[in-house]
Amino acid sequence: MNQVTPKDFVLSNEHPHAVNIPSSLVNYIGDNCPMSPNALRLVYGLIFYGQARGAGVNETIRSLGSMLSDYAEIRCVHLSNVVGTPGIRDNRWIRQAVEDLSGSPLFDHISIDGTTKLRVKLANPVFNALPSTEKARKNSIFVRLSPPDMMFRSAYRIRANILMWHCANRKWPMFKLPNVAANSPSEAVAAKRRKLAIELPSHSNEDKLLRERQRRTLLGIKPWVQCRAGWLTSIEELSRDHALSFLVMPVFDPWTDRVIRVDVKIEHRLTQWGPEKLYCGDASVRGIYEITPKGRTSLSRDEWRQKSGQTKIF
Repeated sequence: MNQVTPKDFVLSNEHPHAVNIPSSLVNYIGDNCPMSPNALRLVYGLIFYGQARGAGVNETIRSLGSMLSDYAEIRCVHLSNVVGTPGIRDNRWIRQAVEDLSGSPLFDHISIDGTTKLRVKLANPVFNALPSTEKARKNSIFVRLSPPDMMFRSAYRIRANILMWHCANRKWPMFKLPNVAANSPSEAVAAKRRKLAIELPSHSNEDKLLRERQRRTLLGIKPWVQCRAGWLTSIEELSRDHALSFLVMPVFDPWTDRVIRVDVKIEHRLTQWGPEKLYCGDASVRGIYEITPKGRTSLSRDEWRQKSGQTKIF
C-alpha cells in the first residue's frame, strides 16, 4: 500500500467493492472468527462477493444462511476474483481458511469440493447479529471495509484495519485491542463459576477448562506480552499507510499487576482531542507507546505525565 502524507490525508474507503457493514455484525465476526488471515479474508470475502453480485449485506447473509436447507456453493475462482491475491489464480488460501474455520460458530457447514467449489451455510447467530428493524438500521453504526483491507498475511494487521475504520472518523477515536487475555484459562473458568454461583463436579471443571483453552487457541486470545509484537507492528504499518498517529496504552490490574486490556487512541488533523484527554493521567496505564508515521517510541510514566497538555502525538 502506498504511503500517505499528512498533506493529502483522507479518511475514506472508496474501493469499488467497499461495503458498509453494521458494526454489530463486525463485532460478532471479531468475537467468533479464528485469528487467521485466511479465515478473516474468507468470512469478509463472502460479503464482498455478495456486493459484487449486487446483493446487500442483509441479503447476502440471509442467502448464505437462514434461507438454505442445505448449503450454498460458490466457485472458488469467483471468490478469489473478488478477494484473492491480484494476478494470482491460487485457491490454496481458501482451503486453509476452511481448515481454520472448522468448528467455528460462524458456520453450520463449511467445506471445499476438490479445488473448485466452496460450500457454506452461515449459522443463524450471524444473521441475528444484523440490525433487525428499520429503527435499528437507522441507528446503526457502519464500518466501511473493502477487499484490500484483507490482503495481508498477518491477522493482526487485518484486525487493525477493521478497528481503524470502525472509529477513525470520530472526534475522539479510540478502541480496545481484542483478544488480550486478562486472566488465565483456569481463572476465567473459576470466575464464570462464581458468577453462576454453582459448584461443579471436578470432571465438569476439567471439561470447561479444556474448552476454554481450545477457545483461546482458536481465537488467538493471549496475554499482552505474547501478542504485543504482532499488534505494535501492525499499528506501525497502519500509521505509515494512512498518516495516522496512535497511543497504545496497556492498562494494568492494581492487584495482580497484569495487563487486563489495551486501549488505543488515534490522532490526526481532524480529531478534537483536548488537553489531559489524549495523554490522560490514569495511574493504571503503563508501558505506553507513541506510534507515528516516523516510527515507534516508548514512554516512561514521567514522560507520559509531562505530555498531559498535548493534543497531538509527537
